[in-house]
Amino acid sequence: MNKNNDIDLSVVLPCYNQAKLLKRSVIEIKKYLDLTNLNYEIILAEDGSTDNTPQIAKELSEKDESVLWLHVEDKLGRGQAVENAIRLSRGKYVGYIDVDLSTPPYYIIPAIHYIEKGYDVVNAHRIYKLRLGILLRWFLSKGYSKISRIILGTHLKDTESGFKFFRRSSIYPILNQIQDRHWFWDTEIMVLSYLEKLKIKELPSVFIRKDEQSSTVNILSDTKTYFINLWKFRSRIKKIKR
Repeated sequence: MNKNNDIDLSVVLPCYNQAKLLKRSVIEIKKYLDLTNLNYEIILAEDGSTDNTPQIAKELSEKDESVLWLHVEDKLGRGQAVENAIRLSRGKYVGYIDVDLSTPPYYIIPAIHYIEKGYDVVNAHRIYKLRLGILLRWFLSKGYSKISRIILGTHLKDTESGFKFFRRSSIYPILNQIQDRHWFWDTEIMVLSYLEKLKIKELPSVFIRKDEQSSTVNILSDTKTYFINLWKFRSRIKKIKR
């Protein structure tokens, strides 16, 4: 629903070449949020897709005033797409969720509940439903989280989850400090929030990888990039800590 400009919640769906999932995911999120009293908007952060995603996003936004389509012609990167949408958002609370809904949307209300209780950031701490097809990704995720905590000196358990919600007024200043525009954006926003002493809740959440979802992550090259970024980021935050 979106009856007026007084928006309680902005939900960002980052999407790049997600024609198979986008419409179904928007319907599922709306079905859940319509059970609440929240006045909400859904922002489709469509990042230069080359399939039918732009057409589907445009159609959804034209049929429903609670759905906004944020489109760019050239791919900017997932982090930049999410950041642009957060800056566009009008909700008192704002967050994003992976378009495949691998972290189910019913965690949105618990996240908002924690923010109402005083937290600034609520991040999904993924509990994997393990099966053979995702064992390598689970192993890499857990390994990255542990190494990230050691290198960056935090106790954060899962900086890379694709489900994060914020008190909008608290997170805005953090956006100006983020440098990465791709997947490392998630690590930056969490660690910078931690260093700025924002109140963070890591919400244990089931993570169910959808079989029809093809990943845009290249495990070998992206893992190497992540660790290079970790060391570079470590140098940056040493200056912040001084």
